[in-house]
Amino acid sequence: MSAYALLLLENTYLPGVLAVRKALSDTKAQFPVILLYSAENVNKDTIALLTASKLFSDLINIDDNILVSNSPHTLESVLNRPDLAYTLSKINLWRLVEYSKLVYLDADTLPLQNLDHLFARNFDASQVMAAPDCGWPDLFNSGFMVLQPNMTVFQELMDLYESTESFDGADQGLLNHYFNPDLYHGGISRWLRLPFIYNCTLNSHYEYFPALQRYFQDIKLFHFIGAKKPWDPTFASQLRKDPSLFKVADNKNVYQIWHEVYESIEVDGSSQTEALKITEKSEPDRVEAVEAVEAVETAVEPQPQPPIVHHQYYYKEPESEPEKYEENRGEAWKLNESRGPNKWEDASESEEEDDTRELDTRELVHSLSQLDVESPQDDYASTHPIFPWEKSAARQKPTRSFSARTSLPSSLTKIPFTAAFDDGSELENYIASRDQADRPETLQEIKQDEQLDEQESQELEKLAP
Repeated sequence: MSAYALLLLENTYLPGVLAVRKALSDTKAQFPVILLYSAENVNKDTIALLTASKLFSDLINIDDNILVSNSPHTLESVLNRPDLAYTLSKINLWRLVEYSKLVYLDADTLPLQNLDHLFARNFDASQVMAAPDCGWPDLFNSGFMVLQPNMTVFQELMDLYESTESFDGADQGLLNHYFNPDLYHGGISRWLRLPFIYNCTLNSHYEYFPALQRYFQDIKLFHFIGAKKPWDPTFASQLRKDPSLFKVADNKNVYQIWHEVYESIEVDGSSQTEALKITEKSEPDRVEAVEAVEAVETAVEPQPQPPIVHHQYYYKEPESEPEKYEENRGEAWKLNESRGPNKWEDASESEEEDDTRELDTRELVHSLSQLDVESPQDDYASTHPIFPWEKSAARQKPTRSFSARTSLPSSLTKIPFTAAFDDGSELENYIASRDQADRPETLQEIKQDEQLDEQESQELEKLAP
């Protein structure tokens, strides 16, 4: 047996549940309609009225498995919908194994055409049929789904609920995590995509009006997403009379269409208004968080209703004008970096700087010329080639060299030198032979050199880590 399924967790959504049930009758649905509810959070008189009315073929109490959001911070601070704290209780749909298929509808949906043909669709119990979400079309909207109850899937969903936070804090995030896993990274999706006309999600912020008007006759179901519901006393009257919202048929907006269905409801011979009075809540107060305890009635002073604010999308002018780009200041002038001269600049602007640079260059050349002392290390390197091509007889001499040869200060030449290409013994002998050939040392000078060597060795030992 297959059935349509609705969910009622609080009195606030009773008008929506009644409107969906009436719309299914108006579209000549031939399958039974069941209602999952919380007896501890819905008014007892409401349950008694629904039971007596025979509107539903079965009323199923799910108080034994009411699921609260496992990511309340995300729900409240990111999704900004704390009223969806208990929607994860939809997982209970998968444990109703006495039904072969279920077509689930949120209480804020409105069927416009017969949906019985969906029960004939063939798919696996591990899959779900749903339409894309208007906010992120690569995910499905969980307000309208076709599914096959299955205890294995139910248990896996419960395990996921207990181990992994829903990424939006509500049911849609967790159900997409399960049926549409690892999106964009090679995951195997078990979501069977229905066209958008099966779950046309609308709100008062934005909609693609040309498509809405073009395909209105094809739309199977409207879905009033967001916090503003058609029955909400704060917004309902203004939304249904607003001439700018969703003109789709006979100069009516979609909220007027919902109210036409709602006002035609009769529950056990009573109108919808009389039926709501029987429940002792003609206009139920919105319950932000459903607690699994008996509601304690308290007197609430009426609060002034805030005006409806339609969001306007506009370009905001910058608070300050950006500084104009000055071509002659270079690309990185905002970084306060010093810059070198540009050869294309006017010579007159940088003439003083050029004179300074020329002077500095001359001083540098002069200072280097003072160090133009023949280095035994350089001479040794030139006569002791390292690489094979340096030993080649056909090797060409360098055609470019510095005009001034530099070397280490003479005070450092006595530091033991070790070359990377040998053990350094030949270099020391070479230097000793050169020094002896250039100027024979006296005994006193040799002792002075030895003292200097010992002093430098001690200094190097102090510097060693």
